[in-house]
Amino acid sequence: MSGFKKLEEKGGPKLDLSSFGAPEIAERPLTLEDERIADRVAERNALPGEAVERVQLNRGKKVNDRIFVQGPISTLNRFRRFCNDKDVPLHKGLELLLDAAERG
Repeated sequence: MSGFKKLEEKGGPKLDLSSFGAPEIAERPLTLEDERIADRVAERNALPGEAVERVQLNRGKKVNDRIFVQGPISTLNRFRRFCNDKDVPLHKGLELLLDAAERG
């Protein structure tokens, strides 16, 4: 039993908690200057103009080695979709693409 319940049962003073809580924070609307600043920061940091969603990978069961590839998210997403569509892990998708390239 909490301490407050014990006080209530004994007829102790009741606490008024109605004014207790987080303060209201009023958000001001973004101004044109705010948007310009945000655009400059995004451009300076090479952020995409629109939100980009990363395609999740269907993982394989065994990993023997790792390779780290950095590139445009659109290209990496195409590769992830290719692997997901074929229902193969990344290493198998790479093997399929390399085999197709060798066949010409």
